[in-house]
Amino acid sequence: MMAPFGQIAEVVVRRWSSFVAVLAVTWLAGAGVALADTPFRADLALTDRAGVLDAAGSRQVTEAIAALDAEDGTDLYVVFVESFDGADPAEWAEEAARLSQLGTDDVLFAVATRDRAYDISYDTGFRLSQSVTDGIAADDVEPRLGADDWAGAAVALADGLRTGGSGGGGGVPLGVLIAGGVAAAGGGAYLLSRRRRREADPVTTAPEPVARDEFTDVPTDDLAYRASSALIEVDDAVRTSEQELGAARAHFGDEAVAGFVTAVELSRADMLRAFEIRQRLDDDRPEDEPTRRGMCGDIIRACLAADERLDAQVDAFDRLRDLEATAPEFIAGLATRLDVVAARVPPAEAAWKALRGRYAVTALEPVGGHLDQAHRLLDVAGAEVAEARADLTNGSAAGTVAKGGSAAAVVSGRAAEDAMSQAETLLDGIPRREAELADAASRVAASRAEVTQDVAEARALAGDLAPLVARAEAAISAADQAAGAALPDPLAALRLLDEAGTALDGGLDQARAAQDR
Repeated sequence: MMAPFGQIAEVVVRRWSSFVAVLAVTWLAGAGVALADTPFRADLALTDRAGVLDAAGSRQVTEAIAALDAEDGTDLYVVFVESFDGADPAEWAEEAARLSQLGTDDVLFAVATRDRAYDISYDTGFRLSQSVTDGIAADDVEPRLGADDWAGAAVALADGLRTGGSGGGGGVPLGVLIAGGVAAAGGGAYLLSRRRRREADPVTTAPEPVARDEFTDVPTDDLAYRASSALIEVDDAVRTSEQELGAARAHFGDEAVAGFVTAVELSRADMLRAFEIRQRLDDDRPEDEPTRRGMCGDIIRACLAADERLDAQVDAFDRLRDLEATAPEFIAGLATRLDVVAARVPPAEAAWKALRGRYAVTALEPVGGHLDQAHRLLDVAGAEVAEARADLTNGSAAGTVAKGGSAAAVVSGRAAEDAMSQAETLLDGIPRREAELADAASRVAASRAEVTQDVAEARALAGDLAPLVARAEAAISAADQAAGAALPDPLAALRLLDEAGTALDGGLDQARAAQDR
């Protein structure tokens, strides 16, 4: 159950505007082990289980989704999770799309932030061709994923689907692929996956199995009761949180509780959506039992999402209170940590210099600004630690943020802590990129051989495969240039080969099917 707001809040970085540009491209990874998610029903247009969107980002995404829906009726569902639980991205998204009962005009964009993987799932009858949707993903979505611009990636997808993409349906030029390299975030390359949902077998007419979800075994009357109870509970939770928000702001300041303000806003939206579904259930038009069950399930899920979002603030606020009680020790520990992180910069600079002498600029572009950003973040952290010390020295021990003291020191300390965490992640990205490039270089030869074999098979098969063969041969030539240059880009070479191989596989499958018929 929800705790009152006196026990709920979240610390965010203080004086955000002073270094928002620095944080905008960093990897917002929390501490601890990544949480894996199995495929689930996407009840909301935006589901952020990874917690990578702030209030502004959530608004941008929902507005872009609404604009897409208003213009041509396409419903885009955006899902951010930490991990696909070891599943293939396309299979994960396809199962999530099935559980969500998505139709021809529905699109699912699923991103596993820690797996460095994503998938965009379309129906086989979607209005845009696969070459167009692949172009949108490669040109508009992947570069933003590569910059950890989660909201930007979702907005770019929505805008691309609305306008038909910048590529005009012609796919992605090979030169662009070579120049752009491979999308990566924080030095971690994204696994490319953009596939259509499987088309039903036109020959087999077996009945569609009844979709199962977490409420399949719950009797309908019990499900309706749960939905009503969930509405009452979430309404109480949101009201309680709103009432006590003032006290928290007065003690820790607006910026320190901004995360909870965002949670309240999003949870209120979920609650209102659940009440709208309830109103449709109670109107004069009766629903059949499957529809009624589905609507009750939607109510419960929306309420649960709202409740969990608010509950997630409890630990953060409790930590604030704990830190306030031990503020001097907390700030002293941050000063020590700052020295440790700063000591990592010279080795990272040496490693970066070595990489620049071994690989092309395009291969290193995703981590090209990491050192500069890390320097700026460490400067921010140092300033915040100094201010926290001043707050402890000059303020009242029982003061609020406005009066200085331990409360103000903790807010400054949390800002320093967040900045240092981002700097550490940026520094980690440099050796990780080196490992990715070495791994890609070791795989180029095998991938080239596989594509060459597919080209030979395509030439031997009847059918209009000449355009695919020409494209694959051009990709092989471009990949040879990228991998064999004085300063190579093995990831770009591997991507060219993988995309050519995927296109050839599709053409070969169609040609074989035609021969069988």
